[in-house]
Amino acid sequence: MYFEKLFKSKLVSSYKQLNLFQIGEEDLTNFSDFVFKMYSYHYYKKYSWIPMDNEQNDMRNQDIKQFENSIYFGFKNLENILIGTIKATLKTGRTLFAVEYEFNINVFEVIKEKQLEVNQIWHLGRLAVNSKKLKEHDSSLTSKRLIHNLLVQIFGVINKQPNSLIIAESDVLIYHIFRDLGVNMQIIGECQECLGSPTYPVIITDVENWLTRNKIEELELVS
Repeated sequence: MYFEKLFKSKLVSSYKQLNLFQIGEEDLTNFSDFVFKMYSYHYYKKYSWIPMDNEQNDMRNQDIKQFENSIYFGFKNLENILIGTIKATLKTGRTLFAVEYEFNINVFEVIKEKQLEVNQIWHLGRLAVNSKKLKEHDSSLTSKRLIHNLLVQIFGVINKQPNSLIIAESDVLIYHIFRDLGVNMQIIGECQECLGSPTYPVIITDVENWLTRNKIEELELVS
């Protein structure tokens, strides 16, 4: 494994009044609940999606189950409130992701069809940003810039093994944000509804080349 497994969250970098943490096991429920809250808020606002009663617990349990093979990052303000999150999970022989069982995508067939050289497969998820909290701070920091910095951090871990392939489920908005950021995100199947949102199964390649062109920005959150 290319990263330390933590019980307590560890400060990775400070950006004036915004801090980036690798999320530890002790903080995992808080991480999952933040993501669920953001999904519920944004997808209700856009698509009138109302989650089922068990979906929050399912998200918590999945994050706990995948902890040994996953890395979690979160930006927090000085009040220790999460602002943005992301997660990557290494695919093992026992692991199946939604892009496989909900979209019926055979990742190994995709690799063969596209003639990709792949040493590892990662799943990218739990991308969430509290844009409302950013605005409350009167910050010039946009959600897009925050996502950029989360990607630099998570891609840096993934790229420790060259030729790593990323799979994900991406809604339409995230797909366009990633493409605007220069990420080589490719749609590999039919769109279908997830969490009330039109969602694509996707892969991300050329992580190493993207990292050479993108660095962590200095972020400022004005209190």
